[in-house]
Amino acid sequence: MNEQKSDAGVTKQAADRVNDIGIAVGRDAEAFRNSVTRSASDLMDSVSARLRSVGVDPDTLGNAARDQAGELQRYVEGEIRHRPLRAVGLALALGAIVGFLTAR
Repeated sequence: MNEQKSDAGVTKQAADRVNDIGIAVGRDAEAFRNSVTRSASDLMDSVSARLRSVGVDPDTLGNAARDQAGELQRYVEGEIRHRPLRAVGLALALGAIVGFLTAR
């Protein structure tokens, strides 16, 4: 019976520790997200300023890129629907390539 209480205490301590780690990871992830967001915003401002300095309207360029991305997404979705096995094979091959490259 004493052993059961001991096991329950260890289990609670482990659960508390996991909870604390989860909270810390959540905080770190939030800080990282904020940092990345600030960096991306700074980069966008810098790129926009440089584009404007050479006479390119970044808003027009962004809209064109969004349109092209939308068309690409529709095309890819259509290919996946019409040829699902090919899509799975390509995803598997891409995953293997990325795995091999990152394992080095």
